[in-house]
Amino acid sequence: VQDNDGHTALVFAIMNRHKSAVELLLKHPKINVNIKNVIGLTPLINATMIEYKEIVEVLLKHPKINVNLKGEMGINALMNAVGKGNEEIVEMLLRHPKININIQDNSKYTALMDASMNGLRNIVEMLLKQKNINVNMQSNEGETALMHASSSGHWKVVELLLKHPKIEVNKKSNNGATALLLAAE
Repeated sequence: VQDNDGHTALVFAIMNRHKSAVELLLKHPKINVNIKNVIGLTPLINATMIEYKEIVEVLLKHPKINVNLKGEMGINALMNAVGKGNEEIVEMLLRHPKININIQDNSKYTALMDASMNGLRNIVEMLLKQKNINVNMQSNEGETALMHASSSGHWKVVELLLKHPKIEVNKKSNNGATALLLAAE
């Protein structure tokens, strides 16, 4: 049962930080752990929004959890945790066997791009350790994680990205810019 905003008892328990209620609700055989509210937020995305790692951990253990569902603007739980700079929750999500770290939001940004743009060195390092990371994905503007780190002046992140064996340093954005050109601006 959902209210007018699409919230369920599970979401209310999460938003009010009632871990025991969340655990109890998740035991019900008919619980929809992936149900979205009217703006597309899932219980897992809500838990990452309030940075409640214990509830994120409980949700990730549910056999029917879909860690890759997108909410508003195409943002999923991983992108949300990266946006918050929450290393512990990012690490938890990366341990889930079905996580897709290359998912793009509505602007085609990835978690790696967000972390690179914001200079989140430890999170960039965690993401780069994932065997299926695509370091050269491009946003709607054709920009890569390396371009974002370069244009933002996050040199430690640039250094990490340059060490990745599959990095394409001469890739061009839609307007013809490379990471080197953006770094020089």
